[in-house]
Amino acid sequence: MDRISALRTFGVIRKHIERAMLGGINGPDHRRRMPKDADVLFSRLDSVVRATPSLNAVMPDFLGTTRRVLDRLGKEPVTVVVDSQTILVSREDAAAVIAIQSGEQAYVRRLPAMIGAMDAGNYTSIARQVRDVIKNRPLGTVMTYMMDLASGVSDARAKAIRDQVPTALLGNAINYPFDDAEFQSAWSAPDLGPSFRAPIRTSIPTLFISGTLDGRTS
Repeated sequence: MDRISALRTFGVIRKHIERAMLGGINGPDHRRRMPKDADVLFSRLDSVVRATPSLNAVMPDFLGTTRRVLDRLGKEPVTVVVDSQTILVSREDAAAVIAIQSGEQAYVRRLPAMIGAMDAGNYTSIARQVRDVIKNRPLGTVMTYMMDLASGVSDARAKAIRDQVPTALLGNAINYPFDDAEFQSAWSAPDLGPSFRAPIRTSIPTLFISGTLDGRTS
């Protein structure tokens, strides 16, 4: 169902809806996320770590440690043997894994331990994730990719994303792989255009819920 059909359907049924509650959603022009949202997530995690004595005792500066680990990988990627496979872990690989997985609460809880292990020179966990989450990730359905790519991004939001990338903690990993020009070309998805990305307005009182430690839907 396209957006216009969906809105028409909503217009028909809205007389039966008094209130609405939506959790963890993207707006029409939000399929491309803002790179700096990762900085917000890690700053909030840093506050949690500092406020938790057992964590703070072993990692007093979670945010600084994360930057140090990623900068080190940026200068010199590492190779790790996992289950007889040699896996290359670069800064881009680590950032992409974190961005993809950070919508899971259990994963976010493990991040301080994972970053701490990497800072100590143990890259086994992140290497296994690079293999499973990026290298061997199931393709899934074609619809998933076509919907994401066809949603597109407004010129203003695209510029804001480009402006944030150079200084964002994870770079543009949050938009991996949909902002990659070769990836976009391979799928040749038609852009649904500005009308699709226009704001949706309704008179129905609606509550929006988003987790403060959700790294996928900020």
